Amino acid sequence: MFKNVVLQPVVIEKTSTSCESSQGPNHKVDNFCGGVPNGLINEITSSDDSQAVKLDVTGASVSTSHDNDFNPVVELDRLDESRADTGDGTRCVRSDQPQRPPTVIHVSRPREVVKSRKDLPIIMMEQEIMEAINNHKSVIICGETGCGKTTQIPQFLYEAGYGSTKCSMRSGIIGVTQPCRVAVLSTARRVAYELGVRLGKEVGFQVRHDKKIGENSSIKFMTDGILLRELQSDFLLKRYSVIILDEAHARSLNTDILIGMLSRIIEERQEGFKLLLCETVQV
Repeated sequence: MFKNVVLQPVVIEKTSTSCESSQGPNHKVDNFCGGVPNGLINEITSSDDSQAVKLDVTGASVSTSHDNDFNPVVELDRLDESRADTGDGTRCVRSDQPQRPPTVIHVSRPREVVKSRKDLPIIMMEQEIMEAINNHKSVIICGETGCGKTTQIPQFLYEAGYGSTKCSMRSGIIGVTQPCRVAVLSTARRVAYELGVRLGKEVGFQVRHDKKIGENSSIKFMTDGILLRELQSDFLLKRYSVIILDEAHARSLNTDILIGMLSRIIEERQEGFKLLLCETVQV
């Protein structure tokens, strides 16, 4: 039916959304598909028109929606370009906003990595994700397990110049938090391998009683507890240009505290700092 249809992004004007969270069919979360509470999300979005990206491994096109009252959601869906009314009161209009070309840093990846990355659903969303990051201070990214968000988003940022001295506005480290040390070690090794660099040089990690990171590292993986300790000595996290809270739906005291504190750092630093929340959702 859609073989000869050219798929284009559309803006979906909708005041609110509601879906089941990963905690079960009886646990509903208004306005956001995930486990992070609305109160904490509102702290982040109150001073900035944030954007959330929802990945659907079965989708084939991309649509964006903008809502000044809450974070808009980028959804993958098969939409007929001629359809203006969805039938449920939601109106679809085309988005003609030009997209900025991304800054690219050359990366020499192993051949098998280049081949395997093509199968990850998040790869087709790279341009949309980077546009959202470049145009917003905070971004919420939702995707199913296995879509590639944990390993690929830090690489998107690295290739766009974040963590590099070549771009002064993005020269700070890309910090990525994980809920446990096992995830920190495995993810750091995988990202270093995919980028074709040595672990401890461009890509490093730090957990309790173990640390392998160089002075000029661009990407740092750590537990949320390590980041909380760094906040005690450097509240504005001046060493970082981006902080990624991975698995933000896995509610913990450390995660809730970090979200609250990072929302204030965004206001204080103004420019040169991005906050990304990555969540796993079940569709």
